[in-house]
Amino acid sequence: MTQTGKLDIDELPSNKYKSKLLENTNFKQLEDEGALNERHANGIPLLTELNPKLTINYHYIKRICSEQNDHKCCREINYYLDLIRVLTELSESSEDYKGSLKQFVEDAWKLRLGKRTDYDCQRELEEESIHKRCILKQLHDYCDDKDFIQGKEEKYYNYLEDKWNKIIKFTTSDNENINFKIEGWKSNKSFNYKNFLLKPQYDCTDNYKTIELSHISLFREQLASEVGKEGAVRDGDQDRTDGESKQKVALAGASTGPGDDGTFSSDLGDTTHHLPTAQPEPEGAADESGEAQLGDSLWETPLSAGFSVAGAVFFFFFLYKFSPVGSWIISRIKKNPGGAMDINADESFLFLNNPKHNDQYISYNSISH
Repeated sequence: MTQTGKLDIDELPSNKYKSKLLENTNFKQLEDEGALNERHANGIPLLTELNPKLTINYHYIKRICSEQNDHKCCREINYYLDLIRVLTELSESSEDYKGSLKQFVEDAWKLRLGKRTDYDCQRELEEESIHKRCILKQLHDYCDDKDFIQGKEEKYYNYLEDKWNKIIKFTTSDNENINFKIEGWKSNKSFNYKNFLLKPQYDCTDNYKTIELSHISLFREQLASEVGKEGAVRDGDQDRTDGESKQKVALAGASTGPGDDGTFSSDLGDTTHHLPTAQPEPEGAADESGEAQLGDSLWETPLSAGFSVAGAVFFFFFLYKFSPVGSWIISRIKKNPGGAMDINADESFLFLNNPKHNDQYISYNSISH
């Protein structure tokens, strides 16, 4: 038996099906460092050896769970299939090779899980579903183990590190925290995903066994500085933790509570708003812009004044030449004695330019020959 100090891991109530599920399998080989690396080309042979034995063991414990209407067997098989998926992702392999290994496993199990069997065990592959499965398994496991580990909590936490660290590494990033709430449990209190898996310290209520995946709502918290770099902010409530501004984003809406009839939609309904980020001006651009604006303003004043004067001259010339105002001005000049010389000088010009006389008179230039 595996021992962690005085804590007997194999005897934990949460592990009552573990030994039977992994019996005679090569799962330990998969966990060895580099076992699924592409250069070793051992992935397909190892998984080919694992699948049949794991299937037989699952069907054995499934009969027990089915008789007791207990979903623990479903949580167990999903945990190990998720762990295989994580080990594949963490291997030193190309994306194509990783994809082929993951597809090989999922193809082997997709017909063995689901409502088509007498034991309803679902398996969704989205990252959100992995988070929820881990939360639900840890909730049940910790509540099953709580009385057994009294006085041995630190040993238990060390065991949880080994149990969850690889999955946490795969499903989270260093730049974010994931929180969650369980509808109808703990007054909808918010819990941190990592802390919940690694250091659970909550009181177990009587209704924890009725909690299902659809009762869990996830929220991702991203540092505001990281959001600013990307130039995008997702919808959600803003929170501040340890003096750092964070952005909270709902990954899934609230759903029906434990014991309620209802359906859960996996549609996330998230909306991303792209905000333009300020681009730095090239060096000297501000000076060039200021000089251009100054030059424009210096040219605008004389040009506008010139156009105004020209317009006024044209307007008055038009009035003088073609309107009664011109005739009135001439008549006023004639009546003014002081302007007699001016009138005599202009009479010939006015007479010759009168359209009434243009047809009867011929003008001659006064230039002497």
